[in-house]
Amino acid sequence: MKTPTKMQPTKTVPTKALAWDDFRLIKAIADRRALPAAATALGLNHSTVFRRLGQIADSDSIRPGIPI
Repeated sequence: MKTPTKMQPTKTVPTKALAWDDFRLIKAIADRRALPAAATALGLNHSTVFRRLGQIADSDSIRPGIPI
């Protein structure tokens, strides 16, 4: 009869915590329901907001309800 081997602890991959600017960006999009309107409210270019939203979605910080 074999003795059971100890289970090795799994390695956890640290996730990047959301920064306050990320929350501001997500809230602006949710409040205005449009990316260009959120960009204007934040004083950013719409392509910058789109790129940053993509970076947030690609990180393991959140799981958006819709694909980007």
